[in-house]
Amino acid sequence: MRGQVAEHIKRARSSRLHALAEEAAARYARRFVGRTLPVLWEQVGGAQQDGFINLGYTDNYVRVRCVHPRPLTNHITPARLDAFDGGLFTVTPELS
Repeated sequence: MRGQVAEHIKRARSSRLHALAEEAAARYARRFVGRTLPVLWEQVGGAQQDGFINLGYTDNYVRVRCVHPRPLTNHITPARLDAFDGGLFTVTPELS
């Protein structure tokens, strides 16, 4: 069909848009470094010698992880957002 965008141009545009989206998400997330936000712990993503790898989301949908001695699934806890890397935060839950 005439007037179609060439496949290599589509791929290049798509790649550029994906990179921009990742950059915007990282810039948004980095605004929260050092803050304490509520986290809904949704699942355990594995375990290591230090404890369980808990995964969850803040109230503004920033993805987080922490290693904790017990599973935190289905709990909401405050957590300090320590470092952002690779699309998710490493956090320290503040449990009483």
